[in-house]
Amino acid sequence: MSVENATVASPPVLASRDLPPAALDVRGLPPAALDVRGLPPAALDVRDLPPAQRHRQIFATFTALPAGSAFVLVNDHEQQPLYYQLAAEHAGEFAWDSLEQGPVVWRVRIGRIGKA
Repeated sequence: MSVENATVASPPVLASRDLPPAALDVRGLPPAALDVRGLPPAALDVRDLPPAQRHRQIFATFTALPAGSAFVLVNDHEQQPLYYQLAAEHAGEFAWDSLEQGPVVWRVRIGRIGKA
């Protein structure tokens, strides 16, 4: 499910200097998949967290994002309930781009676009 697309920058969650070289290889990625510096957004993989801690970590990461930033959420189940929670609590403040939809891994790029 895609909502508004915005130009996004890497969030402070993981600086590009901390990424392994393979993560910086952007050959073949469409321009929309990159941030304003031409780098892929940092990833937040919550698959190893207990389910009760996942939304808290996701929302803490989102709250820390400056406008124009994004992260890629990696999870092991459908993200639709998270989308509805973000829409209820942060309407007009986020962009949502589904990148991979299972059946084993779900990836979604979540960006902060500021208040509407």
